Amino acid sequence: MLALTFLFSMTIYLLTLAPTVTFEDSGEFIAAAYHLGVPHQPG
Repeated sequence: MLALTFLFSMTIYLLTLAPTVTFEDSGEFIAAAYHLGVPHQPG
C-alpha cells in the first residue's frame, strides 16, 4: 500500500511540475538559494 501511495503521489507531482523556470520571483529565489541568502526580508 505504501508503494502504491508513493507512485500515485509521484505521478501527480511529475505531471504538475513546471517544465522550466517560471516568471514572477523564480529568478530571485534561484539566486537566493545559490548564495544561501534570504530572498525577501521578513516582516
